[in-house]
Amino acid sequence: MPHHWLLVVVRIVAWSIALCAFLAVLIGYDSLPAELPVTRWTSAPKIPLLALRVPLINLLTLGLIEVLWRGMRQVSRFSRGAAVAGVLLLTAAAKAAIEAVGILRLPDSASWSLLPLAALLLIGLAMAAMLSADFLRDRRWGELQLSRRETAVACVLIAGILALNLPVFAI
Repeated sequence: MPHHWLLVVVRIVAWSIALCAFLAVLIGYDSLPAELPVTRWTSAPKIPLLALRVPLINLLTLGLIEVLWRGMRQVSRFSRGAAVAGVLLLTAAAKAAIEAVGILRLPDSASWSLLPLAALLLIGLAMAAMLSADFLRDRRWGELQLSRRETAVACVLIAGILALNLPVFAI
């Protein structure tokens, strides 16, 4: 893997951005309004978990990308795995930053972040899909091999993401 160092840098940058986004919302919690959006159309009284829900989901998403990247490294004849992981990590990190700014600008930012987030996700996911076209087209995801520990971690991360989304479904 000739560009291993580049993925290391991307991982450090992505995790740093997402952690800073989380910490910014945590530190700015007292300045948030009494009502926080649960979705773009509903809100609920401010509590720490509701304020930190989206930043936590973003951190769990980075963790899931990391675990899946470990499995992708095992796929034979797929040299673009590091690029796919890098694009997904940077997309998730940028999403975390935009969403943190949106949360900290409440209540003024009700729809401020919608267009940048949509553009970011469209571009990031399209780039990752293009880089992994061979992997997806040839249905090679069956070659993705995770250890039992990695599978357990992936399941915990997915369960965490789903659990943090429960407030959306409860309203």
